[in-house]
Amino acid sequence: ATLKRRKASQPARASLQRPSAAQPPSKGGLSVTSTAFFYTICLLALATVFFLLGKAMGGSDVIDPTRSMLRALVSDSSRSSPTASLTDAEAESRLSLDESAWPRGWGEMSYKDVVKTLSCKEVFKNSNNPLPSIDDWTVLRYAYSRVVDPRWTFDDPVPPTEGYSHHEQYHDPPPYVARMSPGKGRGLFASRRIREGELVHRGGNQGDVEFTGGGDKWRRYMFSLPRPLACQIASWNWTQRTEEGGDLRFFVNLNIAALMNSGGKHYKAEANVWPAPDRSGSRSYSMLLYANRDIAEGEEILMDYDVYTTSYKMVGL
Repeated sequence: ATLKRRKASQPARASLQRPSAAQPPSKGGLSVTSTAFFYTICLLALATVFFLLGKAMGGSDVIDPTRSMLRALVSDSSRSSPTASLTDAEAESRLSLDESAWPRGWGEMSYKDVVKTLSCKEVFKNSNNPLPSIDDWTVLRYAYSRVVDPRWTFDDPVPPTEGYSHHEQYHDPPPYVARMSPGKGRGLFASRRIREGELVHRGGNQGDVEFTGGGDKWRRYMFSLPRPLACQIASWNWTQRTEEGGDLRFFVNLNIAALMNSGGKHYKAEANVWPAPDRSGSRSYSMLLYANRDIAEGEEILMDYDVYTTSYKMVGL
């Protein structure tokens, strides 16, 4: 309908002539403008019906992809946050790329050695760490492409301060927002009601990056970053197998998904999202997190860190 409206407003062409005053359009059919208007009204009516049905069903994504498409259209029209805030030169100026200035013996350090050398425990214990800014995410992403994997690109239209494209074809953010979590520092909270069984986090998106090379690339990445950002990375990293019998892999989120806190038996709250089980029933391999019950708008999103195997030694650290 939009294309037809544009065509209707363009100068006359051989295949689409405007009627002159002496030759009014035939009454036997609709003009291009009238047809476009008719289809526009029909689409709006259909969208309204799906929207009302979705509200009646509690805001779930059962009516998908129509509801997701509508959210994406609204989000795209109102989004003001850039996906990157600094030029490459500005981001690089914040990095320490001179290896001679790095701590002695950095190439042999374990995960614990790096954390100790950077005095990260102070950062870990601080529950008042601010939410990462778009500048922070830009530096972290630039450093990954610069130091770890030059082939990796970050071109998702959803800015990292909002997450990533939850549905890749619509570029709508995931159903959560980042804000401060009482007693925990930062966390993720449902931006609407989420129904049991709904996909909450699409792990493996473009913002989930991997460190290979037996720990060397991770060390280089860490010592190239400003200390506060390096310590954030150390607290967000996780290890996981993505298939039965596969190698343990080393990941980090470079968007707000990194701020998801944990529930489970070692924490004061129960996890409300779980990885999808495989055919054997194991939840240890999937990066897709689904709601295991209804989650109210404004409720904190909690996974269980213990679902995945954690071993820095097995990834070379």
